[in-house]
Amino acid sequence: MIYFLGSSHLHPEYLQPVQQEINSQSLFRHCEIEGFRGMPIWSQTIKDKLEQHHASGQKLVWMVIDFKANNEDAERIADLQASDSLFLDSAGYPGNVDKRFLENTHIETLGNHSIRVIDDHIKNYPSIKLIFWCLYMRSRANSSSYPRHLWYDQLVERYKNHVLDLDLFTNPQEFTNLVIDSGGHPNAAGFKLLDQMIKSAFA
Repeated sequence: MIYFLGSSHLHPEYLQPVQQEINSQSLFRHCEIEGFRGMPIWSQTIKDKLEQHHASGQKLVWMVIDFKANNEDAERIADLQASDSLFLDSAGYPGNVDKRFLENTHIETLGNHSIRVIDDHIKNYPSIKLIFWCLYMRSRANSSSYPRHLWYDQLVERYKNHVLDLDLFTNPQEFTNLVIDSGGHPNAAGFKLLDQMIKSAFA
């Protein structure tokens, strides 16, 4: 069984266009799908869910949310840098991007901390697979104001043994036909592509 974890992209509300295919197991066969709206990378809930499903013997696929989710945590994240702590009790919620925390310094703080969190998950779950769907939209399909080291291609290189690389399945021009909104929520074609990516990883 595969545990497929994500944000609102995998929430039942957004799965509706392909729910019938999921129920019939023509899509995401042998997958347990769980999506949390706006839950940031550094959420303790994400850690707990990955730990729980890894312990039960499931394979892990994590659709990593945008670094800006719950960016109001920026000051708390900055305080964590002097410690070994990585996680906060941030639950997240829809539309949780605060305009007060969109400066480059905020993005760098959140992005760099997210990398520390991802590194920790990879250390604990060496076979985990990552899908940087949001980052692909942010820095491949669109121009990005993110620091260069936080762009999609940089993280694919950093995590090349763990990433399910969207560039092997689509391209920036085609990607715009796989989403329904500026938040990058997949349409039916997007979910079919995700299913193809997961199948390729566990064939």
